[in-house]
Amino acid sequence: MTNKFTIKRINRFSKKALEDLNNLLLQISTSGYQMDSTRLKKVIKNKNTYLMALYEGEKIIGTITLVSVFQIRDHKGYVENFVIDENYRGRKLGRKMISYITELAKRIKIEKLELKSESHRVVANMLYKKLGFNVVSANVYDMKL
Repeated sequence: MTNKFTIKRINRFSKKALEDLNNLLLQISTSGYQMDSTRLKKVIKNKNTYLMALYEGEKIIGTITLVSVFQIRDHKGYVENFVIDENYRGRKLGRKMISYITELAKRIKIEKLELKSESHRVVANMLYKKLGFNVVSANVYDMKL
């Protein structure tokens, strides 16, 4: 069933990839965020950022990003921008992507994975718990600079 889907790191810029990624981001963004070509090129160039795509043929139908960060206490991985195209949900592709990123994190010696998920993403939150993620805190803060 899922053998026609492949997961690969995006390692060079293309307008098609940018378009596909932006279509996916619209499905999870409450603000309508769209990435520009400069941002995508910076993400691709960053050696500690693993921008992964789930492909059906040449079309990107899912994405997940792993950001590797060395800190004083540990080597942490942050899972970001995880989305499967709404037309492909319910096929265990999300599970496949999380498993892939977990194995990648282990290979590069990450000690702990963290992710943030909006509370209204009920199905996604159930998946994270099912796959071994624990709810750590409801108090997440940020500061726009």
